[in-house]
Amino acid sequence: MTIKAKLFVCLGLLTLALLAIGGSGFMALRIASESARILVVDRVEPLKELRTVGDLYAVGVVDTAHKIRSGEMSFDAGDAAIGNALTTAASAWARFRNSVDSDEETQLAIKFEKARATSSLALESLRAIIRGKDQAALEAFISKRLYPAIDPLAEPLTTLVDYQIASAKKEYAREEASTRRSFWIMGVLALLSLGIVGYAVHTTARGVISPILAMRDAMRRLADGDLEITIPGEGRKDEIGGMAAAVAVFRDNGIERQQLEAAQKAEQSAKERRAQAVDRLITNFDRDVASILETVSSASTELEATATALSSTAEKSAANAMTVAAASEQATANVSTVASASEELAASISEISVQVESSLKITETAMRAADETDATVKGLVDSAERIGLVVSLISDI
Repeated sequence: MTIKAKLFVCLGLLTLALLAIGGSGFMALRIASESARILVVDRVEPLKELRTVGDLYAVGVVDTAHKIRSGEMSFDAGDAAIGNALTTAASAWARFRNSVDSDEETQLAIKFEKARATSSLALESLRAIIRGKDQAALEAFISKRLYPAIDPLAEPLTTLVDYQIASAKKEYAREEASTRRSFWIMGVLALLSLGIVGYAVHTTARGVISPILAMRDAMRRLADGDLEITIPGEGRKDEIGGMAAAVAVFRDNGIERQQLEAAQKAEQSAKERRAQAVDRLITNFDRDVASILETVSSASTELEATATALSSTAEKSAANAMTVAAASEQATANVSTVASASEELAASISEISVQVESSLKITETAMRAADETDATVKGLVDSAERIGLVVSLISDI
């Protein structure tokens, strides 16, 4: 799973936990609000109405009757006050009756209504006495009939009040239990949220921060030229793996560049070696050419000397031939001197033979010099071919 997906999962879980906590709190508040409404509407207000009814009978009727008897209040005012009290009590009871929501409370209300019906007959007699302004009858009614008419109302009213208080306590207990339940639910959700936060922090610290710091160190070493590093996170399927793959590309490019530089250095060294070899070849060529030129010069000198010798021999042969011709002419002219001329001719012929042999030797020397010159020329041709190869090699380089 990618880091992005993990973080989104954590955020989603945190959002769900917060929504759950918020929903639980909202429900708890709603339950508390409903409990408060029930307490106020179904218990407190009915208690208020019951207290109003009790107070009206205790004060509005009993206390007014005593005030009329003592003269603190006139009969007319007292009758109006009692009538108003009874009317108000009837309205308050009607409102309470509308709030009754259980059979038990209904039975208690019916019990009060029966006692009130009995009490109403006695109170009508009291009002008749007051309207008749009969002081003696009022004294007698108050002494004998007033409390027996009012007291039966107290018991059902007290029972209804106790019922309202007990119902309020039950409602409070339910609301408190709901609050505790909501508290535990929110506590569990809070712990779950803390676990999710811990997982998110662990994921962020171990899965994001630590790999990024390791990647930073690796990139610094790579920038310093360390190409033997191991990229942290290689092979991972998340964003760190993508970063590691990108950094690995830089490392591989650096290695390739280093290899290329090494190859270029090797090629440069090879070029320098080839250049040195070419220099050596050129030096050797120059030396060979100089040697060949020296050999050719020497051969030319020897050839010139041989030619000079041949020319000298030819001149001598020509002179000897002229001498032989002169001797022949002299022989034909002077028969007497044939013997001496013959000897001289023989000597001349011998000399000619010697000169011919010398000419042959000189010719052989000239032929050997020519052969050597031909070999030298062939060597020059071979050297020229080697020079051509060297020039081609230089051109290729």
